Amino acid sequence: MKHKLRTKLSITHGIITLATITIIVLLSNLLVDKQFIGFVKDSNQRKIDNIVHDIMHQYHEEWNIKKIEETSLRALEDGLVISIVDSTGKIIYDTEKATKKKIEELLSPINRNMREHFHSWRGELETKRISLAHGHENTGELIITYYGPFYFTERDSSFIRSLHDVLNITRIISVICALILGFVIAKQISNPITKAIQVTKEIAKGNLKERIRVKSDMVEIKELSDSVNLLASTLEEQEGIRKRIVADVSHELRTPLSAIQINMEALVDGVLQPTHGRLEGIYKEVLRVNRLVGDLTKLAKYESRIEKINNRKFNIKKVIESIVTTFETEIQRKSLAVTVRSGVQEIFGDEDKLSQVIVNILSNSVKYSKESGSITIETAEQENNFVIKIRDEGIGIPAEDLPYIFERFYRVDKSRDKATGGSGIGLTITKEIIEAHGGTITLDSKLGEGTETTIVLPKQ
Repeated sequence: MKHKLRTKLSITHGIITLATITIIVLLSNLLVDKQFIGFVKDSNQRKIDNIVHDIMHQYHEEWNIKKIEETSLRALEDGLVISIVDSTGKIIYDTEKATKKKIEELLSPINRNMREHFHSWRGELETKRISLAHGHENTGELIITYYGPFYFTERDSSFIRSLHDVLNITRIISVICALILGFVIAKQISNPITKAIQVTKEIAKGNLKERIRVKSDMVEIKELSDSVNLLASTLEEQEGIRKRIVADVSHELRTPLSAIQINMEALVDGVLQPTHGRLEGIYKEVLRVNRLVGDLTKLAKYESRIEKINNRKFNIKKVIESIVTTFETEIQRKSLAVTVRSGVQEIFGDEDKLSQVIVNILSNSVKYSKESGSITIETAEQENNFVIKIRDEGIGIPAEDLPYIFERFYRVDKSRDKATGGSGIGLTITKEIIEAHGGTITLDSKLGEGTETTIVLPKQ
């Protein structure tokens, strides 16, 4: 049978609290009884000592039967029956004979009280014989009879009963308070969880703007709320990216496809002649579409972490020098000075994919460098990382565009338009490759002064 979290927490808290308080009360009762029994034993002994003192005084100093009876009745009220015998063994005073009815009235409650508190109590009488010696001469005996080894008077019984009642009332009040507190705590725990369930259901329906707005001082509840809100924000952001990608891809494909369509319709209708130049233009647009689709496929693989990274040691210096050679024609055309400073010979990573990263960055540096400018490529070690820096003296990037430079299809206006070629996702792929290696890539640029790209890769 399934229960709500609030109900389950309340019941569990109630059971644990009830069991705990019951054990505490039972132990308290046992401790109170033990301590009280010790107190009663000491008290009874003091009563006996007082009776003995009074009887001896009356017996030796002045024999007064009325005072003896008064002492006897006082002793009887404390549960003590006394008898006095002389030196010959003759009974000269016996409480039982003197006040038999009174004995029954006073001892009966003691018997009842003891059976009430101790069910196994049998009410056995004990007798204590005390010599009434005068100097070295034994002049008689005081015989004291009482319930042993201890007994409760009516006052004692009333007192211990009151203590037990207080403990039991305390238990009941504590259980009620604990149940109320348990319900409140369970509510504080379950409410945010219930809200989280509602929000996640709304998110599943596509309402990505839903958020949990529940304040709680519980770390786990706060982390749960923050996690669900972060999930919603991430999904909302991803949905925005998805819509933007669809719009961007549609826009990027529309231009070349429209150009191909217009030219092909003109050729089919005979409006244009299928010259070599026209066919070459159409072919270039087809290549552009094909390149864009290929780049998008690569990007999707990197973003979903499907693309495998084959890490191994390789000579980064040779790779950089080889890549620089592939740009030699463009470098010479612009009279660029390219300097390679190799502080590191070998690094750890996927050679092919890191080569693509360097190609993408160096391509931009060459493409946007001014005539007779310079490009510097440096490699170095920095604590537990390898660092690659590519710095140029190109046209630079406006500060407002830097935060978005790694986003797909993002192009800086004016200077970096479609006329320069490229699909607009080269830097996005570059960033994904570096992050797949567990590294970081940052770009620092000033408009009109140039750009510096810094790649940091872990050594292992």
